[in-house]
Amino acid sequence: MSGKPDYDPYRLMRYVAISAADGIAAGWTCVLLLLWFDVAGLGTLVHNDRDPLAWLFILLMSFGVSFGFLGIAWRVMVLLPEEE
Repeated sequence: MSGKPDYDPYRLMRYVAISAADGIAAGWTCVLLLLWFDVAGLGTLVHNDRDPLAWLFILLMSFGVSFGFLGIAWRVMVLLPEEE
């Protein structure tokens, strides 16, 4: 016996954390694409504001949270590996 446990108690926590990170990355990518391609004048609106970093922070956090939860939900409901 190698002394290493067969069951990793943190396996599901890592799975959820990786799912959330994937979702956050997707959300931030969407925000940056919306700003870069100036969809509906959003990029111009943020760029010409007095404090564009505040708007960028608000957009990144709101999209990150939304897409993070979406990433978790997707991987838990659809892609969850079979239990042993």
